Amino acid sequence: MAIWDFGRFMQTLIQFDVMPGSQLIKPWLGQENVAADADNETFGGSAQMGKILVVGGDRPENQTLVQALSARGYQTHWAKDSVESLDGAAMLILCADLAATTRDSLLAQVSQDPQWRSPQWELFNFRQATPALAQLWGAVDDVVMGGVSQSQLRLTPAGALFTGNVSTDNNGGFASVRTKSLANPWDLSKYAGFRLRVKGDGQRYKFIARCENRWDGIGYSYSFETTADQWLSVDIPFSELVPVFRAKSVPQMGQFQADRVYALQLMLSKFEYDGQLNPSFQPGLFQLAIEAIAVYGGEPFPQIIALSQTTAPQEALQETGLPYCLIHCPQGFTAENLQTVINVIGDRQAVNQIITCAASQ
Repeated sequence: MAIWDFGRFMQTLIQFDVMPGSQLIKPWLGQENVAADADNETFGGSAQMGKILVVGGDRPENQTLVQALSARGYQTHWAKDSVESLDGAAMLILCADLAATTRDSLLAQVSQDPQWRSPQWELFNFRQATPALAQLWGAVDDVVMGGVSQSQLRLTPAGALFTGNVSTDNNGGFASVRTKSLANPWDLSKYAGFRLRVKGDGQRYKFIARCENRWDGIGYSYSFETTADQWLSVDIPFSELVPVFRAKSVPQMGQFQADRVYALQLMLSKFEYDGQLNPSFQPGLFQLAIEAIAVYGGEPFPQIIALSQTTAPQEALQETGLPYCLIHCPQGFTAENLQTVINVIGDRQAVNQIITCAASQ
């Protein structure tokens, strides 16, 4: 029998604020004591839309549009007539001064991109590490039940590494990392599922989402396979998440509640559910690289917004097969039309419509 580390058990409880007075004890253990609401300013609430790519010339009205979107918290990139990459973009705004040939070339490009057929919104982008992100995640290993497995979530410029050593000693056999419980939970009810971008080691892992503000409560779990050293996009429909309590299924708890998601977790476990074994589990060293955790699907929204003095671009927009909105500005795009663009983005409405802006007075 291996020696159980009581000190690491206590550190886990303190890190996740399970122990009374954890905020006072953390500095003595070398753990940073971040205020409880610090993480909630960055995480929780609504899912964050991916990058908005604005393509247009170096005109004042285009600059005003980019500044207005950035001020509202959107991740905005101004391409200024040329686009090197669509990577990470969720929405394309074509400015009124864009040449028709450039516009049509871009539309052909996005229409062939699989990512644009199933857009996503990132909950965590591990390629952009921040102190708040580092503080939000921590290890919850089988030390909480007497085991000796150890793991960590290590942040690197290329993403996060869920790595460690899992052991079956002392009747253990799991390692995991999870977020602290958010005081401001995510409302993901507009979406269809989670999407992971991961590179594993050939083992079968678990993704767990929690819909209650409890340390040891019900988790909604999904097991997924990995292929050694290959990046994979793993789609997890909300409807396929299984309610579990300590690896035992509890179907009476009902379906996943997407409108209140308090915590997320990644796990490597010897067990599947209800005593069944993980068929690909191997004790010892393991590693799962993670670029992002996102949500996908849900209600359609205009992925392409075109600004034009005429309605001529409509045919090209329709040919993409992607949801669009054509904002018709007969007098040219002006500051007065800016609110129309913001409303289309924020309300996720006006799908496959033409909106004609009133002439300036």
